[in-house]
Amino acid sequence: MRFGITTLIVYHLATMNSLELRQTIATALQAFSTRPLQEAALTLLAALGYASDKRIDLTPATAEGFLTAFGQDRPFNRDKAEIQEWRRVEFLFQFTNDEVLTLSSGQISLLTDQVVNGALIESFVFIAIELASDAYSRSRLAAITREVNRLFPMPVIILFRYGPSLSLTVIRRRLHQRDATRDVLEKVTLVKDIAFAEPLRAHLDILHDFSLSALQADFGLHDFVGLHTAWEKRLDTYQLNERFYRDIANWYFWALQHPGLIPPRAVDTEEQRSLFICIS
Repeated sequence: MRFGITTLIVYHLATMNSLELRQTIATALQAFSTRPLQEAALTLLAALGYASDKRIDLTPATAEGFLTAFGQDRPFNRDKAEIQEWRRVEFLFQFTNDEVLTLSSGQISLLTDQVVNGALIESFVFIAIELASDAYSRSRLAAITREVNRLFPMPVIILFRYGPSLSLTVIRRRLHQRDATRDVLEKVTLVKDIAFAEPLRAHLDILHDFSLSALQADFGLHDFVGLHTAWEKRLDTYQLNERFYRDIANWYFWALQHPGLIPPRAVDTEEQRSLFICIS
């Protein structure tokens, strides 16, 4: 049996309860306030259970250094990627089946190429990018994520640091229906504007749910295929919840702009009307 840094991290996290894990994540997030990008990003991912020795130290750790390493003879739109905004970029690691530990048995199995949910997936790549401005829209972060993913044959998960915030972006990929050698970049999901100095409970909950130990507990993980499937299921749930709360917010603001809205007879005070608008 082979034990390395990933094995030790996963076993350690498996013994944590949810409260302890959330506190560990919060502490790791706070490191982004004071530590270099690479160190802080690796600390956060380790807190979530993801670590690997498959790393590349970019020299220089800039957009140009990144493109020299990965952008040769590949489609890449510099404007859409907004590389003028990149202050620093770190290739953190590639996470493969070597790093996916079956928690119940402690065995590590090797992955062969497999089609998972219509995509040929062998690994994830984790990258961290520090941006120059203090705020970015969802569409801008999604556009950067798409362009970076054009350079790799596997999904790239990006940690963006900008101003006082951090965002995590994940993209879906599937095989091209007519050309099996190509894949299609689909929806980008974002966990956006995490205030790393004082993270919201909701953000801690989301990051907790994407941790390796939480995915193992909910879905069971035996290899990378299982991990990828678990991420897909978690993303589906996250997107569904996001739409649900967005619909509630849209309804709330619409109701505020329509004073003629007729509430039930039992609602006869301003306090009750406000409650009706919030929960209807």
